[in-house]
Amino acid sequence: MKRPLGYLDGLGTGVAAIALVVAAILASASSHLADTYRELNSAASWPSSTKLVLSSAWRVGAPLALVGAVIAAHVWRPRYALIAIAILAIAVDIFWYVAAWAPVFQVAGNLR
Repeated sequence: MKRPLGYLDGLGTGVAAIALVVAAILASASSHLADTYRELNSAASWPSSTKLVLSSAWRVGAPLALVGAVIAAHVWRPRYALIAIAILAIAVDIFWYVAAWAPVFQVAGNLR
């Protein structure tokens, strides 16, 4: 018999769901940022983290991997897995935001 889902499981699921919505917004914004950066012809100077998060593989793969992890945690129900996935999803969103906007942050300090 599987263990029943508890409060922390629900909390983790809710936080992960919100982080997945943020990831969807970041995926949309990343495609627009990639177009903007290409228009500026600055692709060679992008940090490697920016190249990673602006790739179509990341924009599709990262949210799908997080959804798969949430589903797997609901099926197998290991203890504290959903809280760990929620924390991971938040970390992915923070990394994604910082990496996608890194070229803008670099240029912003040089404007006078």
